Amino acid sequence: MCINSVTVEKWVEAQKALEHAKRIELELRNKIIEDMKERNPDIIEGTKHHTFGDIDIAVSFKTTKSVDQSALDSVWDSLTDEEKEAFVFKPALDAKKFKAVQDSAAVASVVTIKPAQASVKFKIVE
Repeated sequence: MCINSVTVEKWVEAQKALEHAKRIELELRNKIIEDMKERNPDIIEGTKHHTFGDIDIAVSFKTTKSVDQSALDSVWDSLTDEEKEAFVFKPALDAKKFKAVQDSAAVASVVTIKPAQASVKFKIVE
């Protein structure tokens, strides 16, 4: 099966429509968030609701938290067990280094590989 020009043209049209819709949705979502923030100026985290007709609007305010590894290392020994439990250490895979050792039976036994969504890029040549 080969890719035909009609499919590609329809995909390009759909992609443009999707990008346009995403821009509009983001603009409107941000207006709703701004309005909810004006109604609840002290909120940093948590969910606030507002009913608009038969629509319940829930805005969840969030923060991101990150750990300064070197700072954590410097205070780790002084932390209580309860404080230490606030930190989770998860193994992560360095894809570049993994390629060098992926044939190792020990490494292969602890890594699961699953297919991910393929990506498609089009460049319009003028």
